[in-house]
Amino acid sequence: MATSTATYAEAAASEAARGRGEPDWLVNARAEAARAFAATSMPAPSLRPWKYTDVTALDIEAFAPDAAFAPRVTGTAPAGGF
Repeated sequence: MATSTATYAEAAASEAARGRGEPDWLVNARAEAARAFAATSMPAPSLRPWKYTDVTALDIEAFAPDAAFAPRVTGTAPAGGF
């Protein structure tokens, strides 16, 4: 199966976090992580550490978190925390 990253898109990550009632600071952190993920290419054989690893058939959607079992974070970050 082809690799898909739709589950990890910024909008999807933010929507899922808001749907779980996560605090704004965590929604923002998840959105930032989704942007970083989108900016990073999938490993390719041309990259030395991945030279012998074939990830073309990786079904990344199979590793997507299940919203029903996602941890729920409540409260606010401590002063100076994130």
